[in-house]
Amino acid sequence: MITSSKQRIDELTAAGHWGPDTLHGLLDAHASRQPKKLALKDQPDRETLTGDLPLELNWEQTNQAAKNLAISLRQAGIGEDDKVIVQMPNIVELALVYFALSKLGAIVSPVPIQYGSHELQKIANALDSKFLINIKRFKNLELAEAAKTALPNLTVLTFNQEISLDLSTPESPETQWPADDPNRTLTICWTSGTTGTPK
Repeated sequence: MITSSKQRIDELTAAGHWGPDTLHGLLDAHASRQPKKLALKDQPDRETLTGDLPLELNWEQTNQAAKNLAISLRQAGIGEDDKVIVQMPNIVELALVYFALSKLGAIVSPVPIQYGSHELQKIANALDSKFLINIKRFKNLELAEAAKTALPNLTVLTFNQEISLDLSTPESPETQWPADDPNRTLTICWTSGTTGTPK
C-alpha cells in the first residue's frame, strides 16, 4: 500500500529525505556484512513471561528465520498489502514478524499486549484485517485463546502452534518475492488516550 503521491515520492527522494532501503533489505545487508554478530536477544526472564526459553540469534540466523517465516505466512494466505494485527511482547519473534511481513509487502499493525476483545474487534474492523499473529500467553494473559474468541472470522497464527521459528536452510529453489518498494507502507500504529478507544 502506497499512500503518498508519485510527485511527493519523487520530490523527497530527489532531496535525499527518502532513500531506497526496505526493512528486509537492511536485514539482508547486515547478514551479508556481519553474519555471525549478535542481532537479536531475548531478556533473561523470558521463560517467566512466556513459558519459552530465551533466544539469541546472529544476523545470518535472523535473516534465515525471517525468510522461513515469510514463506510460512504466505502459505497461510498473507500477501501484498494485507494488514496483519500483531499482538506480541518485545521478544525475538516480534522482530522476525516485522522482517517477514516487510518481505511479503504486507502491513504490520502492532497492538499492546493488554488490549482485549473490545479493542481487537475495533482494530480488526477498522483495518478490514483477516490475520492476527501472536504467542500463546504472556504472564497470566492467554493471548491465543482470547484472540480466537474475540475474532472468530480472522485467521490467528500463534507461534509454536500454526507458525514457528525455523532456522533451517530450505533445499527448494529461491522463492520469488514481491518487488521491493521503499515507499510501501510497513506499519499502521494505534494510539488511545485514557478515555478513548484505539485511533
